[in-house]
Amino acid sequence: MNKTQLVAKFASLASIPDSRADFYLAALLDAMESGLRHDGRVAIKDFGTFERRVRSGRSYRVPGTEQIVTSPPREKVTFRPSPALRARIGCAPAVQHESEVKV
Repeated sequence: MNKTQLVAKFASLASIPDSRADFYLAALLDAMESGLRHDGRVAIKDFGTFERRVRSGRSYRVPGTEQIVTSPPREKVTFRPSPALRARIGCAPAVQHESEVKV
């Protein structure tokens, strides 16, 4: 689903014009962007959590020259769906690693 389809769906569910739905969606996205920028995290109950994380830099070898190049650390945004959202859309529960299992 792209933004245009999301606006149309929101407008039909709320019985409002597309232009107003677009305005509300833009306001929501701006608020989420601001939250990620300032707090690094946006959590929406029963939906999920958007979180800004830093991916460490890495070194790799260029195949043709065998030169080692280092990439700088980068930021990325991750999304972790809530258990309620997973259940609503029919996703399997998250797999727990052996190191996380409590005995």
